Amino acid sequence: MDNLINSISPDILARTPPEVIELILHLLTRIKELEARIEELEARLNKNSTNSNKPPSSDPPSVQRKVAPQKSNKPRKHKGHRQQYLPPTEVLELHPQRCSCGCNVIDDQEHYYTHQVIELPEIQPVVKHLLLHRGRCPRCGKTVKAYIPDELRTGFGPRISALVAELTAVCGNSRRMVQDTLHSVLGIPISQGALQNVMDRVSEAISPHYTDIGEV
Repeated sequence: MDNLINSISPDILARTPPEVIELILHLLTRIKELEARIEELEARLNKNSTNSNKPPSSDPPSVQRKVAPQKSNKPRKHKGHRQQYLPPTEVLELHPQRCSCGCNVIDDQEHYYTHQVIELPEIQPVVKHLLLHRGRCPRCGKTVKAYIPDELRTGFGPRISALVAELTAVCGNSRRMVQDTLHSVLGIPISQGALQNVMDRVSEAISPHYTDIGEV
């Protein structure tokens, strides 16, 4: 992915906001995941009753069936899978308090198991109110107004714009579903018109990079 970014001309990169480049790298990672998923699905298409649990009636004529081995009465054991551990943000040390015999002193204590608890922090949107002022010029008497900076004019920042692009373009959710998700999960009300405007701006921002990546 770094090679793809490096292949883009420095002039284009210089004119591209860092948030957009971050979004492109995220989309490239997502494309790589989808390619791996496609390979997995293609492998599944090649399965038949000889290499999967599909019934023999679903096999094409070219498949040569093997004689099934005699089943054993011995119970099969399935190996379990442990949840992947993530780097902790907090560690709590839990020590035994009392023995069943009533003794409160426990000697030779050692760590024997790690129980992981995962939770999301409370998400609070960062909302800025731009209070525009105006005044009178003492020299000519004209009214002078403050104006909204270009980078804040759209009303939605780069991170929420990237999230909208992820939910719609990458995940394929409907406008209504994305609208409901932003409102119920993040507490952000947004009209479908504003949602479409965000998508249009993201598409316009990544269009030249999408073309360069396609050429590479």
